[in-house]
Amino acid sequence: MSSFIDATKESVRVGLCNYLSFAGKGRSWVNELSPVDLPDFGDFWNRVLCDRNEPLPENPPPFTGGQCPGVEYDVFFTYDYFGARAPECDLTQNDRTRRGLGPVSGVGVRTGPSSTPGRYLSEMFVTFADGEQVGPSTFTDDECAGYVLTGVTITRTDGQPDNCGNPTPPIAPFPPTGDTVDIDITYVNNEGDNVTELGDLVIFAPVVIAPVTVVAPIRIDLPDVSFNGDIVLSPDFDIRLRPPSFRRGPGGIDSPPPPENPDTSPTTPQDDSTRRIIGAIATVTSDPSSGLATEISSDDGPDLFVPRMGTLSFRVRADTALSWTAPVDIKTTRQFISAPENVQTLDAVASPNPNYSISVSLVYSDSEPPA
Repeated sequence: MSSFIDATKESVRVGLCNYLSFAGKGRSWVNELSPVDLPDFGDFWNRVLCDRNEPLPENPPPFTGGQCPGVEYDVFFTYDYFGARAPECDLTQNDRTRRGLGPVSGVGVRTGPSSTPGRYLSEMFVTFADGEQVGPSTFTDDECAGYVLTGVTITRTDGQPDNCGNPTPPIAPFPPTGDTVDIDITYVNNEGDNVTELGDLVIFAPVVIAPVTVVAPIRIDLPDVSFNGDIVLSPDFDIRLRPPSFRRGPGGIDSPPPPENPDTSPTTPQDDSTRRIIGAIATVTSDPSSGLATEISSDDGPDLFVPRMGTLSFRVRADTALSWTAPVDIKTTRQFISAPENVQTLDAVASPNPNYSISVSLVYSDSEPPA
């Protein structure tokens, strides 16, 4: 039986393999690297890590056929409708036919906002080469599911064989906040007892660090502790775990507070300065190993900390209005951040994440103060 660390690493490997086996999810994850430059990357690791000599599974196409250019098609689809009044959300079933020119690139359901509180727009659509056709479409109570596509049949109107192939399966974008898979960690504690802990493995999008290092940050959430790490995919597979940080309560890590409002804050010496600020250097002076970011080491560049150690915002004046720029992530221990263009930059303020301290040095266009 393994120690906790060894058991955790093996659970991460198994969790990654389970994730790669989900239709579409593994391809979405690998697609963040570069589907053009690394077309076989995911299939290679599916073999190495999971002993599966098969390609990553794809989402099935939403329908078959309909790909002949310039050919007229009838798209027949069936659907369920749940609503529109909550809490009953009664079910009705129906069908529609839409006609247009191929290739047919989409049949589906989408949602949109409503001007009425507690309701949303639910509508079905078919996308032809000569345009999109919408319907049915209606506003539905938030508690109800709205339209649900149940079947699609596509036929040529001229009666000829529909022999131009099927649509390419869609690859959904990988969620920027990561995706989660269940894991269980079984290990032997100090008393010699077998212990099993159930938790979540949060996988973030892989990144490439020049020239050949490929890593994916991870977070492991157990009932009473969370800690970060990363999966190293290239050049050699490895799982690196970081010292844990205990949870402070429900909701995870608090976001750092935003800088003060410049319209209500006292004036500063920078407000009347005529020197041109071209950027700022943010320096992290605390020990990064005590923080809440995952460190990604690099032999040829700066170590990166994912998702961030804090943020930096510039205080700017556009015409006579004062405002703050959108926060920029600080991911290295000493990072230069360019000032925004087409406005007067007055100052820069850093908002560190918990367990970090960040100092800011302004960078001016002149190397020496004016006489």
